[in-house]
Formats: sequence, C-alpha cells, structure tokens
Amino acid sequence: MFYSLFIFPIESILTIIYAILNNIFLVDGISIIGLSFAVTMLSLPLYNRAEQWQNIERNIQKRFKKKLDDIRAVFHGDERYMIIRTFYRQNHYHPIYALRSVLGLAIQIPFFIASYHYLGHHGGLTEKSFYFIQNLGKPDELLRIGTLTINVLPFVMTAINVLATWVYSDKLEHREKVQLWIMALLFLVLLYTSPAGMVLYWTMNNIFSLVKNIIYKTSNPVLAFKKTMLWFSFLVFVYTLLPWFSVSIQWLGYETVVPTADHILWMNLIFGVVFIFQLLLPFLFKIVKKIHKFLVAFDENKTAKNNIFYFSCMTLFVICGLVIPSSLISTSPQEFSELLADGESPVIFINNTLLQSYGIFLFYPLAIFYLFGNETKFYLTLFMLSSSLFAIINFYIFPGSHGNINIMLDFDYPELLIPAKMVVAANLSLLLTTVVLTILLLRKKHYKFFQYSFSIFLLAAITVAIHNIIKINQSHNEYTKSLVNNKKTIEVGENGILPVFTLSKNKKNVIIVMLDRAINAYFGEILNYYPKIKESMNGFVYYPNTASYSGHTLMGAPPLYGGYEYTPQALNQRAEIPLVKKHNEALLVMPRIFSNAGYTTMCTDMSYANYQWTPDNSIFAAYGIGSALLAGTYTNQWIKLHQDRLPAWLNVGVKDKQKSFLEKKLFSFSLFRIMPVMTRPFIYDDGAWLDKTFFYEKRMQWFFTNIIPHYSVLDLLPQLCRYDGKKESFMILVNDTTHNPAYTNGSDFISTIRNEGNYRNDYVLPFDDEDSLSHFFANLTAIKALCAWFDKLKEENVYENSKIIIVSDHGYQVTVPGFQSFSNDTAMNRNYAFYNPLLLVKDFDASGDIKISDDFMTNADVPSIAVSHLPHDKRVNPFTNNTLDVNSKANGINIVASHKWQISDHGEYIFNFNESDIVHVKDNIFVKENWSGTVSAEE
Repeated sequence: MFYSLFIFPIESILTIIYAILNNIFLVDGISIIGLSFAVTMLSLPLYNRAEQWQNIERNIQKRFKKKLDDIRAVFHGDERYMIIRTFYRQNHYHPIYALRSVLGLAIQIPFFIASYHYLGHHGGLTEKSFYFIQNLGKPDELLRIGTLTINVLPFVMTAINVLATWVYSDKLEHREKVQLWIMALLFLVLLYTSPAGMVLYWTMNNIFSLVKNIIYKTSNPVLAFKKTMLWFSFLVFVYTLLPWFSVSIQWLGYETVVPTADHILWMNLIFGVVFIFQLLLPFLFKIVKKIHKFLVAFDENKTAKNNIFYFSCMTLFVICGLVIPSSLISTSPQEFSELLADGESPVIFINNTLLQSYGIFLFYPLAIFYLFGNETKFYLTLFMLSSSLFAIINFYIFPGSHGNINIMLDFDYPELLIPAKMVVAANLSLLLTTVVLTILLLRKKHYKFFQYSFSIFLLAAITVAIHNIIKINQSHNEYTKSLVNNKKTIEVGENGILPVFTLSKNKKNVIIVMLDRAINAYFGEILNYYPKIKESMNGFVYYPNTASYSGHTLMGAPPLYGGYEYTPQALNQRAEIPLVKKHNEALLVMPRIFSNAGYTTMCTDMSYANYQWTPDNSIFAAYGIGSALLAGTYTNQWIKLHQDRLPAWLNVGVKDKQKSFLEKKLFSFSLFRIMPVMTRPFIYDDGAWLDKTFFYEKRMQWFFTNIIPHYSVLDLLPQLCRYDGKKESFMILVNDTTHNPAYTNGSDFISTIRNEGNYRNDYVLPFDDEDSLSHFFANLTAIKALCAWFDKLKEENVYENSKIIIVSDHGYQVTVPGFQSFSNDTAMNRNYAFYNPLLLVKDFDASGDIKISDDFMTNADVPSIAVSHLPHDKRVNPFTNNTLDVNSKANGINIVASHKWQISDHGEYIFNFNESDIVHVKDNIFVKENWSGTVSAEE
C-alpha cells in the first residue's frame, strides 16, 4: 500500500521520462543524465515552495528565539511547557508548524526511494557501458588495488553533495548544517554498493542541485535561471548536431547502438524545437497570463475552483483505477484467475490499480494543490479539468480497434495501434475544441455545468465498474467450482506421473489430438525442415486442402467435435436451444458414440466445456465419460526434469512474477486508453509498456507460462499412457502448444533446452516475418513431441491398431505460401490462413510414407472419419439421431469470417454475425476464384 500510494506515482513518471529519453538518445548513460535533469526541473517548483515554507519557519524561529531562551532560563518542567505553549498560542503558532523546516527533505525521500527502486533494479542496464563505466547495472569498481576493488562514483557523488551543501547552508543554523552533512554521508553508505546507473543518476542530481544553489546566490536568480536553461538547451541541440560533422559516434556515447541518419534527424528536430521553445517562453507566458485574466472571475471563486479540481481528480481516479481495469478483466476473468492462488479473485488486480490511481490522481494532486497559492491552484485546476475531459473523450469516443490482447498485455496485432491520419486529426480537433469550449463555459460562469456533468458521469462509471466486478466475481466462482470438480480427475504420483489414458495392444484405439490454432501449411514445411518426422509418422495422410468454419475456437471447434450439425449457421437455426447447451452437445457427440459402442473414453481439456474458460468436466461425468484437465498439471515436473538446461531465473514462481507484472503495468494500460490515439503506440512500446527493465524476462515468462503447461503434456505423453487396455479405447487430447507461440527471434527454444537438432540447415523457410516464424516453431515443437509419442506407441505395439487424427479448430493470420498469390496485398493474403486448419489422418494398419491428398476437406469431417469403422447404426448423433456420414460440403461451405471470439460477444441462443460475415469456398481453397465474400483481418 505504501509503495502504490507514495512511490509508484513517482516511479511511473521516472519510467515514462526514461523511455522517452532512451528512444531519443538510444544511450542508457545519456538517458540517465537526462532523467536526472528532467526530475530536477519537474520537482523544482516543489523545492521552491518548500524553501519558502522553510524560510517562513526560520524567520519565525529567529523571532521567537530570544523570548524562548528567556523562558527556558527561568522556568522548568511542566511550568516551562505551559508557558511556552501559551506563548505559541498568543502568537498564533502551533508546534506542528516546525515540520515545515524539513519539508525539503520530505520531498526528497519519495523521489529517492522511487529512483532507487527503478534504477537499482533496472535489468536493462546490465552489461550496458557508458564511457569509463563498464557496467551500469553493477557497482562501478573503477579503482583496483590488487584484489581489492573500490567504487569511485559514490565518493564523487558525495563530494559534489558536500559542495552543494556548503553553497546552500551559509545562512542556516548549525543544527540544520549538521543534518545536511549527515545526509551526505548517509547517501554514501546507502549507495556505495548500488549499480553504477543509480549512482550516476544521483550524482547528476547533486550536480544540478549545486547549479541551482549557485543560481540562487546570484543577484537576479530568475534571470540567471532563464539564461542557464537557454544555454543548456542550446548545448544539447548542438550535441545532437555533432554526428553530422563526423564526430566519433563512440565519443558521443554510442558504443552498442549506432543511430541511423533518420534517428539523428529526429533528435535534431526535437531539440531544435526545445531550443526554439525556450526563446518563445516569454510570449507563451503572456498568453497564459491573458487566459488567467480572461478567467479572473473563475480564479476568484475559490469554491467553484476547488470543486472542479476535486471532480476532475475523482474522474481520472475512477476511469483509470476502476472502469478500465474492470472492463479489461471482465472480458475473460478466468484467464486472470489462472495467475492467482486458490481463492484469490482477479478483483485484487483492480484493488491494486485503484491504489495506484489514488496516489497519482488524488493524493499527490491534492497535496500539491494545497501546497501552492491561489494563482498556481488556478492553473492546476485548468490542467486537471482538461486532463479529465481528454480522458473521457479518448476512452469513450476514440477507443480504437486494437485487436486481441492477452493477459500479459501483449496485442496480437501491434500494427493496429498506428492510427489513420484522419483519426488523429479528428482526435486532436475534438480535444482542441474541448479546451476552447471549456474556457468559454468558465468565462460564462457555468461552473455548475461541470459539477453536475461530472457527478452524473461518476455515478454511471461507478455503476458500470460495479457491474464488471460482479461479473468478474461470478466468473471466478465458477472457475473455482470447476477446479474443485476437476481436481479429483487427475493425480500426480510422488515418484512419477500416473497414466491418464489407457490404450490396447490388441483392440482398436481411436486417438484424436486437437492442436489449437495449428497451421496446416506449416506441416508441409516441417517435413522439409525436419525430415526425421517422416519416419515416426508412417501411414499418415496429410490434407493441405482443408477449411474450417471460423477463424476462432468458439465457432470453429463445435464442427470439429460434433460434425456438420454444429457449424455456426446450423447452430443458429436451432435458435430455441441455448448456445452453451449446443456447444456441450458437440463436445459429447464422439465420446458418447464410442462409450455406447463399448469403448473406454477419456477427454482432456475440452474447448470451452460448459462455456467455461477452464473446461467444466461435469458435462462428461453426467454420462460416465472419463475426463481430465492436463494443461498446467505437469509444469513443475517438466521443469524439474529439465532444470539443468533452463535459464537460472526460471522457477515454479513464474506465475507470481506474472502477477507482479500485471500489478505494475495494468495502470499503464489505463493510461494507454485515456491518451490521444497518436501516443498509444509509444505507450505500448512493443509490449514493454515504457519499461524495458524486465521486458526480456517478461517475454520468457510468457513463454514458459503459456507454452510449457501445454507442451509438458505432449512431451510426457509416453508416461501419461498405459498400454495394457483390455477394451477398445477412445481419447481426445486438446492442447494449446501451437496457440500462443512466444519464441524470441525465431528460435526453437524447446530444442535448445532439450539439446535436439537434426534440422536441414540448407532449407530456407518461405517466410521470415517474426509472427510466422514463431508459429512455425510452435507447430514444429508440437509435432516433434507427438512423434516421440508415436515412437513409443510402436515400441508398445499399439501404433498399428490405432486410428490417429491430428486436427486444429482454425488457423491464424500468418504467411501461408499457398495464399500469397491471391493479391498484391500481402496482409490480405495472410487473412485466408485463419480458415486453413491442420488435418492429418492415420487409419488402422496404415503404413508407408506420408501421403498427401488434394481432397477438399473440413475439420467437420473429423467425427465421421473417427467413427467410420463402426457399424452404420452406431454412427448416430445421440442428440439428434442423425448419422454422422452426411457430407454437407459437396457444394462448398459457408465460413463465418467474424472475429467475435469471446462468449460475451454473442447472445444466449445464437451467434452474432451478419450476412456480410459469410464467406463461401469450394473445391480447392488455394484458388482465389473459389472464394466469394470478404475475408477480413482481426481487429
């Protein structure tokens, strides 16, 4: 709570400033110096105000000194106390006012803690050098005497601090001087073993403080300050020009990153504007004064000014702390629940963001508001009023179509964040119009308009947030109930992993593996890239020409599980039955058919069972069908098995780290939503959210938290099966290894961990964009794991008598060679890959090399393929009594090309899509003319 209220607001400012400077200069050392300067300038008004209060206190104490000395000389004990107290009361003074003398120190403390917390733990500074400093992320160790190392920077920092104190303290009392000397030594002790980056920051702080104290000693401090700032901005501008004059890039600090000509040009432009801005400041101050004069009546109405300031702060607090985080979490509460311990509700994320918003938009603004005089309060009120109105406009009128975002706050399509020029123009125009109208309304003394408007808005916003929180808690309760119901379905042995699936050596086994979002075309590339797979998958038939009915699981999975009676359009025709019931029917079709035929059945991690993010297996228990939740069950065992090859930071507390990330960055998402559209790509910062501190670690945590829980199941399949079944067996394994790839720089991280190779180094993949490469390696990883299992099946004499179907519910928006010739628009061609799911089939006793079939298939063929060996009367849908052999694709299929992938996007009984969302395809899906309708990108 202390951190969220007092430190987080300041650390957020440090983070934003550092990100801006680092994007401009590219050099961490220069960015740290710039950060120190920016913080000094931002806190200067606070220090000036604190200095005024301290001077008032010093003058009072000087005026009281003689009288107090007389009292202390004559009186003692309680009598002295009562007389001094009376004396203070007669002079309208309270002893608590003495705290004004330490106000300057009180301001320093939160800034120091925030900078120490930020720079002292800034992982991005590790191995970064800056001139003579070899590593900004560690103590400098600049002086070596034998085996002894001495950190020099802390002593330089202390020397400058002592000099600044000496300049500042000539008029202070001896007691105050001693306090300053002690503080200088205390900082030496505190920072001696700190990273060099942190010490560099505080050293520059002391240098700027020294310059400030020298300026105060001049005859005209205001004029001296203006001249100093003008010269400083000019020198920085000259610094940005130096690379054009063949000045050594390394001499300027660019040792690891060399700026491009375009980047140098941008630096010139930015700091040229800053320099010109310095020259124009007198004119800008005149404009500000005229606005003040124009609204002098508002300035004099203290009640109206105070009320509008309070309402403005409260509005920002409610939007950022309550409405935005609750809206985000309520879209998929169970995803957030997965990061928490049992019993914890995702509402704790909202509580944390609420505290942070309170510190940023209420505590500090109100503290500053009451610290300054009336004129400053006037400007603060205008600023907060404009900010709150901007937040409402940007959040509600310009929400943006940013596509899907995961629980680690990564957008699937960051390119969507770049707004169109017309949207930027409209956004800025509306904001400017709002400023003008606000000034006019204040001029007309319509103060009540703002108060009433804010009151109505706050009431509505809080109501929406409460609704979201109720929804989150309800969903979390369902999630908790689901976990309780499913805990008894799977056990992990003390000395190993207990089998979940039972297969037979001499009876038929039907195996369906559903790899969510597996890309069909990438299997063909896998065969070329990793030929060894062909040996393990003998007897399989590969169907490249396969289509799905939707690009997302919600509408794409039911046909896969239940057949053509469960396509989106077919489900909507049964409008009298709730969607959740129809979805559950689809999941149960094959398990019930095989159960009725005498097969042992086991279904694991079935998609959206009972419309729950974490599948609710109670729908299977009702029919005596075996079910289990495997995802995440074996993560810890897998990590222990591969501990020697894993990164040192990885441990079973990864989810705790992700929770910490969300607690820190959920506010950044709120900030993102209330800012003008043109600033949003910068705030998102490729998923770093203006903080490179733990960006790499976050990426790897995301990898292990979203891949390993699923990949570990595939990798451990040989141990999860027993091979002594006495009856025919049917199993469905649903797995997400292919769904959320997080492979960095196109590397197959799993193979690195497992020390595997055998790739064809001479084979060049026909795509090189990071998203496609990531998905390719995710697919490769999943197929390799399945092949290891197939080898085990062969060893146990189970492979030949097994029918195996590997299928996905949909594809994804990646580069697929077969669609690249459709148009000149590469991005448009990628959209077709949404509807090309993987389909591989091995029938009983099939053998020989992998065959490729050009037959037009859909994933809705899976149920009829699975039951094709059963007697005809056994191939009946137990819910509709229709046979599964009906082929509804003879004249092509209708695909619902809608990207409404969440349950909440649809009604209770039917899916929400329009005729314009329908796309028809027939015969060969790789012929453009066989498609009709618009295949759109995900938004």
